[in-house]
Amino acid sequence: MIETAAVIVFVKTPRAGGVKTRMHTHLAPAAACDLYKALLRDTFSAVSDTEGFDLWLSIAPEDLDLKKIKKGKFIEEVLREADPKLFNQNKIQNLISGQRRGYNNAQRLFALTLFELWRREYRVGLPF
Repeated sequence: MIETAAVIVFVKTPRAGGVKTRMHTHLAPAAACDLYKALLRDTFSAVSDTEGFDLWLSIAPEDLDLKKIKKGKFIEEVLREADPKLFNQNKIQNLISGQRRGYNNAQRLFALTLFELWRREYRVGLPF
């Protein structure tokens, strides 16, 4: 059992047109990307000033597409077997269904899968 607490920050690769897309009605894609980078800096600044845990960073590949993953069912299988106390299975299924219909949920699914595999490997539970 791990004795050190950890915070994992999952992020997308900051690129114009790929982050903060709902804000594109108000901001140009480049400005939305600049905002995203500023929010990441603020997050890391706040988290890194806190002691008592390890800080982990997980960056989803910017060109991630679940359809291109050779074993595409792997992500679905990992998330289906995830602890229902930690993962809302309805939301997971909506993300998977949306990805099949062409919505770009791949980075979010990839981050959730990495978290679940990390949690299993280190036998990490959440205190609730």
